[in-house]
Amino acid sequence: MDPANDQVGTEIVFEDENVRVWMLDLPPQASSPWHTHSVPYRYVVTRAGPVATEFQDGRLERQEDKVGDSCHRSENKPHRLVNLGDSVYQNVVVEFLNPHG
Repeated sequence: MDPANDQVGTEIVFEDENVRVWMLDLPPQASSPWHTHSVPYRYVVTRAGPVATEFQDGRLERQEDKVGDSCHRSENKPHRLVNLGDSVYQNVVVEFLNPHG
């Protein structure tokens, strides 16, 4: 478990001085790497399903995401996203690299 990991998605699809955009694809029953967010971010669900955010302390936040659901977060606690469903889950993560500029 490497919570210092900054790979928050499957691949970066865009980046400039203000934002970094990731696609996150999670196959059924898979999880993302353990990671932290060093900047505020927003995610938007593009393929729905039941997921859980698992924190390093073992706490789980379950959610039933629907296409178009979006959430802004600034929390920087080590975590990973777990796909609890039987189909691919996908979201787009936008990291705000220059939130005060």
